[in-house]
Amino acid sequence: MVAGWVIVWEAFYDIFFGGIKRKMEYKLLDKLANSTICFEDEKSSL
Repeated sequence: MVAGWVIVWEAFYDIFFGGIKRKMEYKLLDKLANSTICFEDEKSSL
């Protein structure tokens, strides 16, 4: 009985809380992939 509840709880946790974590990671990776990267020449910054 306890093992059944553990399996149900793990599935519930992954569906509701794991999805939120994955969504946050996807947003961060999307921002990183679409960001602009600027390079500065070391000589011009002196």
